[in-house]
Amino acid sequence: MNTPQKPVVGLIRVSTKGQADDDRGGLARQREVINRTVEFHKLECLRIYELIDVSGSNVRNCPEVREVLGLVETGVGVAVADIDRLLRPERFDDLALLQVFADSGAVLYSDTKAIDLSTESGFLMGGIEAIMAGVDKRRILKRVQGAKEEKRKAGKCPSAAITLPHGVAYDRKVEKYRYTEAVAQVVEAF
Repeated sequence: MNTPQKPVVGLIRVSTKGQADDDRGGLARQREVINRTVEFHKLECLRIYELIDVSGSNVRNCPEVREVLGLVETGVGVAVADIDRLLRPERFDDLALLQVFADSGAVLYSDTKAIDLSTESGFLMGGIEAIMAGVDKRRILKRVQGAKEEKRKAGKCPSAAITLPHGVAYDRKVEKYRYTEAVAQVVEAF
């Protein structure tokens, strides 16, 4: 006798367009983990949503995630490579996204884990993993900002060329700022 497979959708997310490049492997790795998860739990994957250039703290504002949450409300589960692909909370109200799972009884799957947020153990495990993802993001941002500040103190450019003023460029090879031809427009304006 065959048991019907539980329906899920896969959710793949990368925070920047650069992370979606083929040479980065982020999308391929997540897709592989989701496929393994679906096979391990004997699920029926209805669709895999790919979110590119969506921050973990801005997930709930994404139209595709709102669509996924609509499916979750009907009991469809979600398969992710890691819980931080679903969210990286910056604030406690970001955790409200998990309430949709708890209310519907939909399960969050990741590799060999199945987190039913409507249960006590799922509430605890899902909450802890989500908070840990948020803490991890804070640590990453702190390290990045610290590294940028060290570059600034050393007189180096800490960020991308797009952040520089009009008419100013930075040569990373010689680590020097210089004016470009466009600086004439700035001079003329003032």
